Amino acid sequence: THSPCGSRRVRSVGIYSAMNLPGVWFPLGKEHSIIYNKTECYGCYLHECTVQRKKCIYGISPETVCAAIEKMIPNGKN
Repeated sequence: THSPCGSRRVRSVGIYSAMNLPGVWFPLGKEHSIIYNKTECYGCYLHECTVQRKKCIYGISPETVCAAIEKMIPNGKN
C-alpha cells in the first residue's frame, strides 16, 4: 500500500470506485474499513464513466460511510 496510514497503525475508511481493483490500492490490515461496490464493470480503469453513470461510486450512500466511521470510533455505535 502507498498509504502512510498503513505504516502508522492509523485506522482509515477507504471509499473506492470500480476503477480500483480489490486489494491493489486498498490499505492493508483489518483495522481499516473498505467501502467498495463490485459492479459488473469493475476494473474498468475509466477516469470518466460514460456507460454506467458512476453507479459504483454513487451507489455508496453517506449513511454507509458514516456507519463505517462510527464503528471505528471508540465507544461509538457498534
